[in-house]
Amino acid sequence: MAYDELQRQQPAQAEREYLQLLQLAAAESEELVATVLRELIDGGTAVSSKRVREELRARVDQPERSVLTVMIAPVSLQSYDLLLAGEVAA
Repeated sequence: MAYDELQRQQPAQAEREYLQLLQLAAAESEELVATVLRELIDGGTAVSSKRVREELRARVDQPERSVLTVMIAPVSLQSYDLLLAGEVAA
């Protein structure tokens, strides 16, 4: 997909650009590079390793979403202790 688009847009530089994209995917994230490439192609934007690198930087520089904090209340094991001791908890 990306190579075909590079061949169409810039045939003289397609091999070099594609190798740079592969290197970028290996160094960063294959999934993220693929996502950026898909978005560029679907949006009709020219594909280049420079453009993909800029998009990756922009996404990494964005603040991360907040993580959900889970609070777990302390558990009373007294009823379990009573069960082990053979007593029935009411």
